[in-house]
Amino acid sequence: MGSLLGINQSTSDLGSSVNGLLLGTDNPGERRKMVLNIYLLNLHSPMLMLIRSAWSNYLIRCTLMLDPDYEKAFRSSIVRGQQIQREKMEALFNQLKRELLNLENTMEDSFNLLNELRVATERNFALKKMFWKNTDMFLFLVNQLQHYLPKSPVNVNTEHGRSQRCDELELTILLTEIMSLMFRESEIIPARIQTLKAERGRPVFDLLKVLICTPEVPEKMAAPSDSDREVYYDSLIQNTFVLAGPVSVTKMTGFK
Repeated sequence: MGSLLGINQSTSDLGSSVNGLLLGTDNPGERRKMVLNIYLLNLHSPMLMLIRSAWSNYLIRCTLMLDPDYEKAFRSSIVRGQQIQREKMEALFNQLKRELLNLENTMEDSFNLLNELRVATERNFALKKMFWKNTDMFLFLVNQLQHYLPKSPVNVNTEHGRSQRCDELELTILLTEIMSLMFRESEIIPARIQTLKAERGRPVFDLLKVLICTPEVPEKMAAPSDSDREVYYDSLIQNTFVLAGPVSVTKMTGFK
């Protein structure tokens, strides 16, 4: 056993013990609260990390559900997800994967395909399992962030360069959103930890390093408004924290 869970008798808000709560109440429609005391006897048990991640995922999900559009899409996706055959979904994912890994893609092509991946993953949890099945897609997203986020491959002090840099920053935001989505609620996927351990965790280290870099901004580009700047950095920082939360980079890679 990796851990041992113990439940102490604790009173609910109505004064009954947890035993009485589990056995039922006189009023079936009455809701009760209870306190569960959990003890982990194995210092190496992953249970504490999973509990913390579950609570974090719950808070994120509740926050997202405040958006009526998201709640409607989420509720309808549950029904649709049950109707789609796994074989068909896997075939579509592999097709999308091949198109994404095509070296001849333009930045616009990549953006459209990545956006399709993001929308599909929000509706189907099974796509997260397919994403973590091997390292191809994870390494692709990390490499794309390394390629575009710190510095543009073109001269950003030209009119064309400034326009392209805006597109590159939009792409990096989409990439971090997808990364955040793939990490969230995927702790129970066994293949995820194996993918993160690839190359002694070097891709994870590279990911965290690029997410905290200072992106290149053209000298003559008009300064963004305070609200625009806050939206960009809040999105980037939020996704960085979500990504970093369940991953112990030092423990996994040995990097100090």
